[in-house]
Amino acid sequence: MTTESDNVVVTELAPVATPTVAQVPAMPTAVPISISPGEKPEKFSGLNFKRWQQKMLFYLTTLNLARFLTEDAPKLKEDEHDIQVISAIDAWKHSDFLCRNYVMNGLADSLYNVYSDKKTAKELWESLDRKYKTEDAGAKKFVVGRFLDYKMVDSKTVVSQVQELQVILHEIHAEGMMLSETFQVAAIIKKLPPAWKDFKNYLKHKRKEMSIEDLIIRLRIEEDNRRSEKKRAHTLNEAKANFVEHGQSSKAKTNNNKGKGSKLGPKGGISKKPKFQGKCFNCGKQGHKSVDCRLPKKNKPKEANVIDDITKNVSDIDLTTVVSEKMFSTFEPIENGEKVFMGNSATSEIKVKDEAIEKFVLYKNEVENQLNKKIKVLRSDRGGEYESPFVDICAQHGIIHETTAPYSPQSNGVAERKNREPQTFKEAVNSIEGLMWKEAIKSEIDSILQNHTWELVDLPPGCKPLSSKWIFKRKMKVDGSIDKYKARLVIKGYRQTEGLDYFDTYSPVTRINSIRMVLAIAALRNLEIHQMDVKTAFLNGDLDEEIYMEQPEGFSAPGQEKKVCKLVKSLYGLKQAPKQWHEKFDNVMLSHGFKINECDKCVYVKDTEHGYVIVCLYVDDMLIVGSDDKMITSTKNMLNSRFDMKDMGLADVILGIKIKRTSDELILSQSHYVDKILGKFDKDNSGVARTPVDVTLHLSKNKGESVSQVEYSRVIGSLMYLMSCTRPDIAYAHYTRYPAVLEGYSDANWISNVKDSKSHSGYVFTLGGAVVSWKSSKQTVIARSTMESEFIALDKCGEEAEWLRHFLEDIPRWSKPVPPICIHCDSQSAIGRAQSNMYNGKSRHIRRRHNTIRQLLSTGVISVDYVKSKDNIADPLTKGLNRKLVEKSSRGMRLKPIKE
Repeated sequence: MTTESDNVVVTELAPVATPTVAQVPAMPTAVPISISPGEKPEKFSGLNFKRWQQKMLFYLTTLNLARFLTEDAPKLKEDEHDIQVISAIDAWKHSDFLCRNYVMNGLADSLYNVYSDKKTAKELWESLDRKYKTEDAGAKKFVVGRFLDYKMVDSKTVVSQVQELQVILHEIHAEGMMLSETFQVAAIIKKLPPAWKDFKNYLKHKRKEMSIEDLIIRLRIEEDNRRSEKKRAHTLNEAKANFVEHGQSSKAKTNNNKGKGSKLGPKGGISKKPKFQGKCFNCGKQGHKSVDCRLPKKNKPKEANVIDDITKNVSDIDLTTVVSEKMFSTFEPIENGEKVFMGNSATSEIKVKDEAIEKFVLYKNEVENQLNKKIKVLRSDRGGEYESPFVDICAQHGIIHETTAPYSPQSNGVAERKNREPQTFKEAVNSIEGLMWKEAIKSEIDSILQNHTWELVDLPPGCKPLSSKWIFKRKMKVDGSIDKYKARLVIKGYRQTEGLDYFDTYSPVTRINSIRMVLAIAALRNLEIHQMDVKTAFLNGDLDEEIYMEQPEGFSAPGQEKKVCKLVKSLYGLKQAPKQWHEKFDNVMLSHGFKINECDKCVYVKDTEHGYVIVCLYVDDMLIVGSDDKMITSTKNMLNSRFDMKDMGLADVILGIKIKRTSDELILSQSHYVDKILGKFDKDNSGVARTPVDVTLHLSKNKGESVSQVEYSRVIGSLMYLMSCTRPDIAYAHYTRYPAVLEGYSDANWISNVKDSKSHSGYVFTLGGAVVSWKSSKQTVIARSTMESEFIALDKCGEEAEWLRHFLEDIPRWSKPVPPICIHCDSQSAIGRAQSNMYNGKSRHIRRRHNTIRQLLSTGVISVDYVKSKDNIADPLTKGLNRKLVEKSSRGMRLKPIKE
């Protein structure tokens, strides 16, 4: 129904039949009303579709365009020539175009191209409705479960909890489930915390109905009254707030009754005194205190200049006292802003490490001056971190300095525990950062429900469900600040049985060499480099096996607590999850015209007449390199339509490698990773070595007792990852300065280990002047001469050259056939042996390697050339060199100092 008054059209959205020519109004369509940009709804990015849909509907109604969301386009009869009818149809099409344009402009850029092919506003609106309303189907059950499971607690203000409950009720209304105001008021009263039991009964028996606003006003008044009464009680009895028991006595300055005074309960009245369970300090028997002991009291030694165990609970270097609930006779939660007075408690904020010693000296002087007693013991965590200054101070003043074992966080104090990530669901939601962790948990559950990962069923007889666990992680930025809080639901797949609920688990990942090759090609050809991230990669794989899982902690479906989750798609923690995800991604890429690189199954290429694009996949991190912006955008839109993706824009950091691009070169760096591992192992202030390896150093196997094998393994692992990625900074030059030539360098060091007589091999490959692949390893066989060790190294170099050549053959628009890769070797005898067909029994232990190199030479895969040792850039990978040769080799590999 449509009415017109004062030039404003009000439209009722109802199904309308397809209009014919006779139904098209002869009058012109109402002109849309202009509206300020601030009143336009925000762009829709794929989340909260219902809210965006309502805002867009209000917006289009204001513009007199909402009816075009439900009307079909009018059809013109073949024999119709009425100018008025034709004008009316043109006006309808123009208004429909405006309506479609407003809806399209309300979409994010990632969705704009996906729906740009829709011809009418109705077609576009219905397409969005079908896509996103079905994905929100599981949200109704989730929000209802949140409402039913919500419980108020005494530790938070009631008004703030009522506001949280109102937010949940608003979400229920947004899902189309309307609740009456009477029901909402009754539900809020029912959920009041235990301490409000009397007030809850009072509200239940009121005959007059209340609105939610009236209820909130009453609750706020009651809460203010309770807060005022509590403050008055604390003011009157503040001097008696120091009573503790279980041996942790504290002497209040204004109370000399020595523990015989009455102890106050939660409301200021007298509480029942629990029976003492400890040991009497006078007679040593259990069940009573020394003050109540019937035996004569022992002579108490004088306590002048002594403070008993003042530091036994000092477990952090900032002198924060550890307090347990058991130390108090009574305790209760406090409101924000209130102060708790404790017997002689003091803390000192320390912002940097250098302030620790200064703060401790000030605190020590204050204790000695105010209490006329001395500190006997100082206990600090992270043993060894503050060792030097505190040892001197403690030695000067006769203070015993106790430290916990290094790298044992279980022994550390409060400050250390606050910086640790939660280990359990309860620990996360109850922590200081609970709101952030709850948001991360909600995001993870929403992704799982939208992806239809499981369905609730009854557990079949004879089946045993797997359990799950929440994993929490803080994602850090390059500068060390927190980027986001991440929660991941992981199934305990280690309990799976091979052959029953999984069969194959193999899943490839792209080689780091492949990523460096693609980046080098991008630098040579001046290609665009973009990055994307799959938010929930392993949730996309389809399962072939029947796997059942218990409902995750904190999210049991109301009324269906005994049911289990039957997994439809893979979940993190399943042994077959990586394989299923890779198969799904493979099928999607192949169905959209991509081809798989035969040398690396995680590199995909697509070549068209307009350009080409290369995609590298490393689990859920994606590198997209292309010659045409439109092809890159088209690839992103395709991936967005099939998976839940996060567009990172131009590549900045991938796998911990920073990518910096200038007009002349592309630089890969891990300087932030170097700073991180130096800080992790307390080597920030270490000196800089002039060479990687001492020339005179001879390593031998350690046969003694290991001091810290775990720490040593961590250091070596960090350095190996740094070495395999960038070592340490690589610069790829633009093709206008360096030709796109792939060449290699091979070198060996004969009997580098005198204990087992093994030699070392090393090779380096450069593309366009910058290193793309390298390796240094101990040889597996014993070489009897320098020539043999060089020959074995040449064989390893040939294997890598063959792989790199085949990799380039699948790169679009690379010159075909790929010319032979020239390998530079500094041993003329090894080159002569490789080019010779002669064979004798003395070299039968390297016969296979000889045949391999001969085949690579004859087929044109490689060629071998002589280079002087001083010009061989692979030399530092096999032996220690002096500073001058190290710098020369680094320049040959186009390495840059890490601080540049």
